[in-house]
Amino acid sequence: MKKLRIFLLLAILAVIFTGCGKEAPAADGTVVYYLNKDVTSIVPVSCKITGDGPEIRVEEFLAKLESAPESVDLRRTIPESVKILSYTLDRKQLYLDFSAEYLNMDKATEVLVRAAIVKTMVQVDEVSFIGIRVAGEPIKDSTGSTIGLMNENTFLDN
Repeated sequence: MKKLRIFLLLAILAVIFTGCGKEAPAADGTVVYYLNKDVTSIVPVSCKITGDGPEIRVEEFLAKLESAPESVDLRRTIPESVKILSYTLDRKQLYLDFSAEYLNMDKATEVLVRAAIVKTMVQVDEVSFIGIRVAGEPIKDSTGSTIGLMNENTFLDN
């Protein structure tokens, strides 16, 4: 009888501790993408966006992308040195204009930041495509070609 009690207690503890440390997904599946600690991938983290209307939702998401995540294993998406100068939402196209410090990121980090921003922002129903500008100019790839509008399908996942 004593062995049965110990077994049941261990089984209950195993069930309880299996769920610890994992954040439950938001009821509506809303996430913000942050960078992992090593800046080698992006990580979705459940969040709650409460605003009504596309502009308010865009602002809430941008605020989350600019803030530090709760987990020490993650990094904020938009570096502290980079400022959001403005945004424009027009016919399902969201244009984000960043300060010149955006160009100081190394290329691999910039691609991850861009992917995290795009995958986060397209969750706003009224946003289908994202355009990124730096100090008013469209961003360019390593060959000097302008990077056009992006959506969640622009980036390959692992």
